[in-house]
This record gives sequence, C-alpha cells and structure tokens, in this order.
Amino acid sequence: MNTQRHVIGVDPGKDGGFAVLSGDMEIAVLLKTPLIKGRKSRSEYDVQAIVEMVNMALREFRCVLAVVEKCQPLPSSMGGVSANFGRGLSFGLWTGILTALKIPVICPSPRTWQAEMFRDVNSDDTKQASVLVASRMWPGRSWLSSDRGKKPDHGLTDAVLLAEYGRRKALVQGTGD
Repeated sequence: MNTQRHVIGVDPGKDGGFAVLSGDMEIAVLLKTPLIKGRKSRSEYDVQAIVEMVNMALREFRCVLAVVEKCQPLPSSMGGVSANFGRGLSFGLWTGILTALKIPVICPSPRTWQAEMFRDVNSDDTKQASVLVASRMWPGRSWLSSDRGKKPDHGLTDAVLLAEYGRRKALVQGTGD
C-alpha cells in the first residue's frame, strides 16, 4: 500500500466519476461511475462494481478523506420528480458505501467547491469551467471517457476537482488525519 495520503473525489450520478488524488496532486485513479446498461438508456448503478472500485482504492492507497458533491433538488420544471429521485439515490449510494468502509466524507454543495476551484475562470458554464480548470492543473491529460470519446467528460473533471478541493482542505490546511 502506498503510505502517502490520498483523497477520493466523487461526482455522483450516472454521468459522474470517481478519482483518487495523492497529496502531491498525482491522479492515481480516474474512472467513470460503473453502470449496468439497461434498455432504452435506463442504466442502473453497478453497486458491486462501485464497492470493488472503492475497496481497490483502499487496498492501494491511504485514503484519508472522500469528497462527494452534495446533490441539490431541482424544481419540477427542470427535471421532475424522477430526476430528483435519481440524484438522491446516487448521493446516498456513494455516501453510504464510503461511510460503511469507514472513510471520512465531506459533502460540499456545488456552489461551495466550485467557488474555490473556479475562482480565476470567467465562465457561467460550470461544465466548461470544470474541463478548463482540470486541463490547466493537469496539462496534457486526456479528459475523454473512452478512446471513442469526442469531447471532454465533465464527470471525470468534476471528480478530480472535488478530490483536489478535499486535498486542499484536508492535507494542505491540515484538517485531515
């Protein structure tokens, strides 16, 4: 096991991602949320794969904190009840798994972590800002979710930026173990 302290970042949701970031900002793990593909794009979370992914990170790295973006309910005019249910399900799934595995979890709102991470970016589009900031912090890194991808994956960039937000809070400012 790597004894350097690491932070997990999770962008919950079916388009989300999972990142593990070292104390010196090296991206150790960067993966899409595992899904079981269903009919008509009705994919479900692959809960076993998520648990295995987190356990793999715990076996290989000393993870001292996990940062999971707090999901905000949207007005019914912007997505309806089922979209809000899905957001709550993903948030509860991730926080439950991480807590059960005894990883300290913080859950900043999008506004909170984005205010810090997007401080020097002049954009109202948070998805674009996420890709821009991640590209600046890790130049040369591909943010495509697959070899066939054509545009950067904001689920991956959000996950690694959430991990960086947690790294700054826990390791740089000294609030971690």
